[in-house]
Amino acid sequence: MEPRAPGASSLMPVLLGVGLFALTLRLVFYLQLGETAFGQTAFLDAGFYDGWARQIANGDWLAGHEPFFVEPGYLYFLAGLHKLGADLPTVRLLQAGVGAGTAVLAALMAGRLSGNSWAAACAGLTVSLYGPLVHFEGQLLKTTLEVFAATGTLALALAPRWHPFRVGLAAGAAVVLKSNFMTAVPLLLLWGLWRSYANGRRAMATTLIWMFVGLAPLLIATATRNAVVSGEALILPWSSGINFYIGNRPGANGLDPTLPFAEAGPSGEGRSGKAEAERRAGGALGFAESSDFWWSETWPGIIANPTESLIRFVNKGRLLLHHYEFTDNVSFYFVRDRVPILSALFLGAWLAVPLTFAGLAGSFYRRDPGPWMISAFLWLQAFGVIAFHVIDRYRLALVPAGIALGMTALSDRIRGRGAPWAVLIGAILLGGLLAVAAPPPFGRHGQSMAGQHRMLAIDALQRGHTVRAIEELEQAVSLNPEVQNFHFRLAVAYRLNGQIKRAQASEQNGMRLDPIAGPLRLGLLLSLDEPLAAAAHCLNSASLGHRVGASQFCAGEALQRIGQLAAAEVSLSRAVAYAPGLYEGWVHLGEVREARDDLAGAQIAWQTALALKPGDSSLTDRYEALIQRRPDLLPLQSHRPGS
Repeated sequence: MEPRAPGASSLMPVLLGVGLFALTLRLVFYLQLGETAFGQTAFLDAGFYDGWARQIANGDWLAGHEPFFVEPGYLYFLAGLHKLGADLPTVRLLQAGVGAGTAVLAALMAGRLSGNSWAAACAGLTVSLYGPLVHFEGQLLKTTLEVFAATGTLALALAPRWHPFRVGLAAGAAVVLKSNFMTAVPLLLLWGLWRSYANGRRAMATTLIWMFVGLAPLLIATATRNAVVSGEALILPWSSGINFYIGNRPGANGLDPTLPFAEAGPSGEGRSGKAEAERRAGGALGFAESSDFWWSETWPGIIANPTESLIRFVNKGRLLLHHYEFTDNVSFYFVRDRVPILSALFLGAWLAVPLTFAGLAGSFYRRDPGPWMISAFLWLQAFGVIAFHVIDRYRLALVPAGIALGMTALSDRIRGRGAPWAVLIGAILLGGLLAVAAPPPFGRHGQSMAGQHRMLAIDALQRGHTVRAIEELEQAVSLNPEVQNFHFRLAVAYRLNGQIKRAQASEQNGMRLDPIAGPLRLGLLLSLDEPLAAAAHCLNSASLGHRVGASQFCAGEALQRIGQLAAAEVSLSRAVAYAPGLYEGWVHLGEVREARDDLAGAQIAWQTALALKPGDSSLTDRYEALIQRRPDLLPLQSHRPGS
């Protein structure tokens, strides 16, 4: 049985109306966001994506020398735009168009599920007004394209005329944008078999072949690229193991998606996870081996502590369903307070969750399996998100499908068929209880916005707006005075503004929170603006025995910057003695030795650095230039091209 046709009235006017409405709202958001720092700067993970994409656009089309830790789809999308000259506002404008397209696809999905233009219009308008979706369309993150691809794949699968190649191609795009869409691939294959079942086995086989033909190219390209740069033909990112550990590690409650040993920054999980896996395993590990290690490290804890595991799973389920937008990035609520249109885009999980519950209940009363397929997709994706860890943007791919399914169930009931009102109302009340009435799992007042103020302060400092930075950091300290970094950054801002006494008071307040780690943290923050003070703090940190390698490197880099080369060489030599794998330490040590005319010493330092990171073409060029200056220094063969 084929999915229902859209009905007698054409969906085209509905789709055009939804698209125009959604795009108008997003253009207003685009203009208002552009007046704030969020429209001018790529923060946190967005900055990570933007930097990597620019690296690709500047000629590194293989995107580095490691397998992908994140999905490559958005990286190459962004790199292509940068190659064409697109800046941040242009990317945001294009993503506004993609977001409007998602609203149109949700309307199309609802129309195909219900055969009713009313349901299609309601679904499209609801997605248009869904504030968190619009919020992420203003950020350089994969979320917007991920949601669009997932919604488009489902809409294609429900098309009256079956095109398995198109569905496979769309599914492949969705996977390289967000790898957990892979859980939907078997479902789509089963759906394809059902769509072609009436035409016999040959048609079923042809359907599977064409779906694989559509699905395979992007996955093969990813695996080939990974094999070329690293020798490991990974189809999916190697982050799965450490992400599984983050969400299910011993002692975790499911509400804190952080690692106790992770470095700061969006890529810190990968670097830290691999390093920690190698430390625990007692030897070097490949990227796939590192991921496998964390899978094997996590499962025994889950099995040995079933009660703790169940509590953790329930907590993550509560995060998935609760209306609060729990974030590890730029907060929806923080931006909403600064961008008026987001307050008008008032729809959120408080409506989407009850509608989805109604849709799931209503699907049991339908004879055609279209709603069953969408229901199965929602269950699979929800379980896939909960299995790892839950934050706001991870659940957004479920929203358009859930809304379309819910509007279909209501449309069926209004037309006198489908689930009884009692069933639908019961499902809506249950969804409302979980989304709104149940106590939030993260604290009565939600998340602290202190970190968001700190983020804006850093941006203000980079733009030279010191007074603005001080205002933001004072807000951060007042909201959370127990974070040492806030005090130290405020001290730096005070120093830049000439308020030395206030700076010293902030430094003392910060030091009281952690006198052991504090000197290094303060030294790192002062290194650019006051390198002499930074060197003193970092040397103090080393004398306390705190991260001696990093402390000596901090001091050496600062001393190098102010021209105290002899002292810098001492500190950098000590840094690499304590941390022989510190690539940057060897590079700077070579620079200092070269500046002191110790070319043989510089050669040794740079040889060691190249052994740690053979792909650094810039350092290779400097090394070769060093050899040309001193012919008696024989080049290391392993670093020469083709060796």
